[in-house]
Amino acid sequence: MDPSSLQGYQPLVFYAAAAVAGALLAGLAALLLWRRGRPSRRRDALRAAAFEQAAEGMLLVSGDRVLEANAACAALLGRERGELAGMPLGELLAGGAGGVPLPPGKRSWSGTLALRSGGGEPVECEAAASRVLAGGREAVCLALRDVTERRREEEKLRETESRYRTLVEQVPAIVYIEDVQTQATLYDSPRIEEILGYPRDLCEREPLYWHRILYPEDRERVLEAEREAVERGSFVLEYRVFAADGRVVWVRDEARLLRDESGEPRFWQGVISDITEQRRAEDALRESEERYRSLVQLSPDGVAVESEGRFVYLNEAGARLLGASSPQEVLGQPVMERVHPDCRENARRRARRLRRGERVELQEERWLRLDGREMDVEVSAAPVQYGGRPSAQLVLRDVTGRKRAEREIVRQKAELARSNAELEQFAYLIAHDLRAPLRSMDGFAQILLEDCAPRLGPDGREYLARIQRATRKMARMIDELLGLSRLARADIRREPVDLSAMARSIGEELRQGEPDRRVEFIVAGGLAAEGDRRLLRVALANLLENAWKFTRRTPRPRIVFGRIERGGERVFFVRDNGVGFDMAYAGKLFGPFQRLHAEEEFEGTGIGLAAVARVIERHGGRVWAEGAEGEGATFYFTL
Repeated sequence: MDPSSLQGYQPLVFYAAAAVAGALLAGLAALLLWRRGRPSRRRDALRAAAFEQAAEGMLLVSGDRVLEANAACAALLGRERGELAGMPLGELLAGGAGGVPLPPGKRSWSGTLALRSGGGEPVECEAAASRVLAGGREAVCLALRDVTERRREEEKLRETESRYRTLVEQVPAIVYIEDVQTQATLYDSPRIEEILGYPRDLCEREPLYWHRILYPEDRERVLEAEREAVERGSFVLEYRVFAADGRVVWVRDEARLLRDESGEPRFWQGVISDITEQRRAEDALRESEERYRSLVQLSPDGVAVESEGRFVYLNEAGARLLGASSPQEVLGQPVMERVHPDCRENARRRARRLRRGERVELQEERWLRLDGREMDVEVSAAPVQYGGRPSAQLVLRDVTGRKRAEREIVRQKAELARSNAELEQFAYLIAHDLRAPLRSMDGFAQILLEDCAPRLGPDGREYLARIQRATRKMARMIDELLGLSRLARADIRREPVDLSAMARSIGEELRQGEPDRRVEFIVAGGLAAEGDRRLLRVALANLLENAWKFTRRTPRPRIVFGRIERGGERVFFVRDNGVGFDMAYAGKLFGPFQRLHAEEEFEGTGIGLAAVARVIERHGGRVWAEGAEGEGATFYFTL
């Protein structure tokens, strides 16, 4: 039982003892006054006075009837004295008991009697009975004290104690009582079994067991803190203990001091809670905060915390970004002072969004350094709690150099566009101006051949034929050069393209152009890409036509279109077993009018591979070639 609740019983115990003692003294007085001996008037007077003036209820009973009752008894039972005199004892005793329970041969008795009041309600009394002589005959003198109210209080106290015990046992923590002087545990609630695995009665067998299970590094600190806390009257401690299975458990111990009636400290009454998970969470949070703080301090971006419109935190990178020698130089300043006036309205809108709990993704603004110089920054922000107050975290990145480069790129692109437009106009004019004289040369050569052929002779006719071939080649080169220029300027319309089907279609066209050739043409299935269908056909057609052309002298020509994986990248290829090329000249393959073979060997203008390179570059890819003389060539490209 909780000793603090025992204190509540002490007055009742003292009260009950005093009541019984008073009743016994009254009975003893009556016994002495009615003892056997010669009667005298003086003794009778004393007896009557003692009987009448007794503070306790007094009843004189003979046989089964009441002889006499004093005023205190009449008041106790709510009856008239005259009503009580001569009343059968059975009517007065609640429950119809026959008489006073005074066994034969015994001179006195004490115990509890239930009497019936004048209203019929039972009245519980502590009673002391003694055998006496009354009027020369044996009688019993009863001293009565009403304990009905006290019984009610005792019952209330028992109910209160029961509720308190139930409450204590249901608290999800260990409730304990400890002796202040000895530091011995006097009581543990049943939760000790659930939390630490120890039996609840361990304190009865080993009162100082708590000293034993304290974590060694915490033991002296805890015991000393308890001793020092007596003056304050309470303590709150966090420390470690060993559970019954050897686990280390973090606990929070909160206790208050209980004093006795004289004010002396007697007991600690406390509650011990398991905070192991809380401590683990706190440790994890502390480690996370330390890692985050290190990351913030080492971040190349400026990180700031704004609260109520002012800087309350700034890392070193942020200080350098703002042109400060240290973060302290900026802390406390209004954030808006560092925002360029043209961007402050955007900053205000950001602040309103942050107050609503929204995150703000990257925004570009102009800010001002401490020396007033402007800079371009990217700002992202998120709402946070800092120092217990709603705040905002800002991440600042200086993009002044990048913005300057972007502006330079825009300027250069515009300049390049003007130059290209001028070149296109120039190429058009040149082409137009060149075509006219070429047509004239070809036309007049044809007239001479038709009208003057007999007079020219064989050599003259051959010269004119050469002039015609040269002018026609020149016209074709001009057309292909203009086509290459258009490839570089054409808009790209991206869509899924089936390259396998496209390659088969081109191969069929090549076979129809030279039906007598027997070429093994292999196209892998499922080759697809996303790009401009028209431009991709130009590139693939040039590659396959080259393979078809340069395998013309190969006994068993073979052309393959497929795909491989290289370095995690999809790479398409066109491979042939034709004449190949010297890798020393691989860098010249994709330049306009660059040829590795004479025109007498293989026809062409040297524009085809240049067109392939333009198309692949327009699609963001790469193109390259590998080969060896007499062993064929492979052209690779990515998209």
